[in-house]
Amino acid sequence: MMNSKGGKNFHGWNNSYANLFLAEYVLATGDQEMLAELKRATMVAVDAQSTYGTWGHGGRMPSGNCSGYGAMNQVGLPMTLSMVLAREAGVKDPALDKAIAKSADFLRWYVEKGAIPYGVHPPWTASHDDNGNRNGSPPR
Repeated sequence: MMNSKGGKNFHGWNNSYANLFLAEYVLATGDQEMLAELKRATMVAVDAQSTYGTWGHGGRMPSGNCSGYGAMNQVGLPMTLSMVLAREAGVKDPALDKAIAKSADFLRWYVEKGAIPYGVHPPWTASHDDNGNRNGSPPR
């Protein structure tokens, strides 16, 4: 069920950190009663992922793009980590495996080019936070 903004009760920042906390909690405590909630929350994130492996402020639109004003690349970092930890905690679903792979492929593109920007922008190279850019200059 999609809402009018293209989301599925999804807010990128809130969901990423809530899911990360929940996955860490299940891993640390082994609390199996929370595993069902972890699976539900994780699969909401999977459903909200864009065709390109990114997330936005809201969920994925029917077109496959992020709702709102575009992808928020930065939120992909905690979201992807939360999904990897959820899988380690016992959430098993082929769609989760595919979502992790799509996000990892997207994020890896920035390696040695510059830091991952907040939105749809070139890699950041203007400071020490350059994600392994070896020569410190902007990517070509």
